[in-house]
Amino acid sequence: MDISKKSEIIENSILIALHKISHQIYNRHNELLQKYNLTVQQARILGFLSCNRDNEFINQKDVERHMDLRGSTISSLIKYLLEKEYIEKTKNLNDGRYFNLKITSKGLELDKVIFHIFNDFEETVLKDIPSKDLEITRKSLDLIKGKIF
Repeated sequence: MDISKKSEIIENSILIALHKISHQIYNRHNELLQKYNLTVQQARILGFLSCNRDNEFINQKDVERHMDLRGSTISSLIKYLLEKEYIEKTKNLNDGRYFNLKITSKGLELDKVIFHIFNDFEETVLKDIPSKDLEITRKSLDLIKGKIF
């Protein structure tokens, strides 16, 4: 395959375009979170714990599964959130090998702010795209995701 053909294929690749957009969104989210000294990954943990705050048995393994990240990475993210008192950790009374994770009131307040920041960003990015196009995009993304996983 000659170089110009390869360049054309890469330039027109949907998956490469999705990867680039995903990376740009990730970077922009991190920029928006800088003033809170938080990363996207830490914000995702807060969001997960916020959405599951009625479940008193959420542990690190649950967070690992939700975020599709390894234990050591999750451990350092959780450690930071514990130090900042955004979450708390208590011994699981049913299984001593685990600690339950809960979002604190301080963490809930920050999660609300983050939710609005991310929601405002999404609305700004998508505001001029017709809802029908967004529906088609969502369905297409779901189909692509289904082929990958």
